[in-house]
Amino acid sequence: MSTYAKITTPLLELSEASDYEDAKLEWRITGNVWRDTAASVRDHPSNHPNHCLCGHNIVYHFEIENTVNKTKEIVGSTCIGNWMVLRHMSEKLNVPKDTITDEMIELWKSQAVTGLVKDAWWEEHGEQFEMDFQFIEDFDLRLNVRKGKRFFNRAKGRYEPKILIRKRAEGDYGHPEYKMASIVWRWNHPENTRAQRNSTRGYPDDRLLNDMTLFQNYIERHIDNLDADKQKGRIEKIVDAVAESIDLEELQRICEYYDIPMFNPEFEATTQWEEDFLSSLKTQLLDGNELSRKQYESLTKILNRNNKTPTDAQTSYLTALGYTGTMPTTHLQISRLISEWKEKRHNQINGGI
Repeated sequence: MSTYAKITTPLLELSEASDYEDAKLEWRITGNVWRDTAASVRDHPSNHPNHCLCGHNIVYHFEIENTVNKTKEIVGSTCIGNWMVLRHMSEKLNVPKDTITDEMIELWKSQAVTGLVKDAWWEEHGEQFEMDFQFIEDFDLRLNVRKGKRFFNRAKGRYEPKILIRKRAEGDYGHPEYKMASIVWRWNHPENTRAQRNSTRGYPDDRLLNDMTLFQNYIERHIDNLDADKQKGRIEKIVDAVAESIDLEELQRICEYYDIPMFNPEFEATTQWEEDFLSSLKTQLLDGNELSRKQYESLTKILNRNNKTPTDAQTSYLTALGYTGTMPTTHLQISRLISEWKEKRHNQINGGI
């Protein structure tokens, strides 16, 4: 039994005419359409909220009116007769009746539903979305980027890649190598003619929302390490921290690909020269350039040396500085402790003068 067949009996009972073909022409759409959460649905005189006149469950409620006895009823989109919309368009919207086609009627119905979906989404999620978007906006424009052609940076006196906004995602969502497209670009960037904010849909799609959640969680992992009230340059510090994490993840993949030991210049170096050297290797690899044989040998030498067992001279020196804890197990660990305790000793001496 078709949906139309189910509505003919109740519609006829509410009409003045005794024949359905005459009775149906008494009805027209009023132009009012509500979602199931609207107060107008609960208070409507038809008194069957969330149900069409035919009895089936509905989300979007279209109001119809009998132009003879002024009865108002509620139907779902599948029970709207084209003649109802035709009368509404000709009498309320002043469209000449002989110019109205079936395509125009279906377009009116689809646009009415689309507008309702958009309004309902913003009513339910809009405030939280705007807050989340404002939170990640600055980070997105600094981190969801890609490297373009190299140029000479006169201020720094060196060649650097141009940083461009990433307009297309790279890799599969959730995969370690996934690089998301800029959220700002997709949502409301003024140069994006296909930005979702300005589309017919008018609210973000699931891919954008999922990326926002992933990106926001990534940022928040680093915010906990900062005191926003005391430290200046909060955004810059977080951006640097996140960018460093992203670079290290990329470096890990590159090292695995080339079968190179993973290294972090910040933690592997024991001298300024080593830190500068390892940093240059990191930049070289992230730029897509392989290491030379000499560079590889120097890297291996540094890492092997730093993983060696501490010498007796080192442990004795650390004890002489006043250290009484558990002795570290690697050359790198003890070198760092020696530097820390030397600084403590220096501060104690100077503070006592």
